[in-house]
Amino acid sequence: MLSSYNRPPVSISEQVRHLKSKGLEISDTSAAEKQLDEKGYYRLKAYLLPFRENGGFIKGTSLDQAVQLYEFDEKLRLLVFKHIQRIEIAVRTRFNEAICSKTENSFWYLDSSLFGRNTASYANTVNKLRSAFLESQETFARHFRDRYYNDYCSFYSLMPPSWMAIELMTFGNMLTLLNSVSEDTISKFKLDRWTRREIGPDKFKKLTNWIHCIRDVRNHCAHHNRLFNRNFPAPDGVKAYLDSDIHLVEIDGGVAGQNQFNRLYTTLAVMQVISKRIGLPPIGPSLKGLFDEHEEATNHLRSMGFPDDWKSEKLFF
Repeated sequence: MLSSYNRPPVSISEQVRHLKSKGLEISDTSAAEKQLDEKGYYRLKAYLLPFRENGGFIKGTSLDQAVQLYEFDEKLRLLVFKHIQRIEIAVRTRFNEAICSKTENSFWYLDSSLFGRNTASYANTVNKLRSAFLESQETFARHFRDRYYNDYCSFYSLMPPSWMAIELMTFGNMLTLLNSVSEDTISKFKLDRWTRREIGPDKFKKLTNWIHCIRDVRNHCAHHNRLFNRNFPAPDGVKAYLDSDIHLVEIDGGVAGQNQFNRLYTTLAVMQVISKRIGLPPIGPSLKGLFDEHEEATNHLRSMGFPDDWKSEKLFF
């Protein structure tokens, strides 16, 4: 049964007093109030959760530790988002080039025969692209609208060639197209082999799963959400790409030897598989520098899925 929420709002000074009453060490009240005013009590509270114990805080825990975690997470989001951006652009560009070459069709994304799965989602995505293109004020979009139409698809005759369309695709649009590609298309155009040679994973469907995982991380980065110890979708087959001598974090309270694949580490790992294949620099050195800069974060490696000896994982370096 639902209960009426009737807690009144409290001032920042009252928030500080409340945290102190729970055992949180705050040496400078004015500085603490400034942190809460800048970051928000409820937002910063998420970074205090790892330090909670029996309704209060682990003895010796200070607000500074939570602020360190917050600032680490802030920089982590920026770092990861930068790498995802480069992966997104490279994957969609290479996929477009491959399908253009195999179909000899500049408007392949309008060819519904290529997309035998998730047909409703595919149609919805094309309609979203149409709206985005017709409303776009990008120079290339206005230039095409003013001068051209396509005679490939009468229903979408105002739509541009694929290399223009992909510039207006969201990560979600791209994922829907990849997910909608039919089994016949995958087989006919040897997309498993293309994926292995050009992107990294050994199967096209595995690529779509990885893109789904990466998109989830990307969305949390883009919306400034807590990233470091969040649960994420587990990437298919990631263990095969990792050093077997480095023991992955195991699920607390689970079956002995059951690895935890639904944390940030494994998504970063599949990002690295793709990055290596498409020629992007590794993320490992930047991650190491970030951990070195924020020592508190190293106490939370397991909650991110990072093995203690993760720096020995060649995939990241």
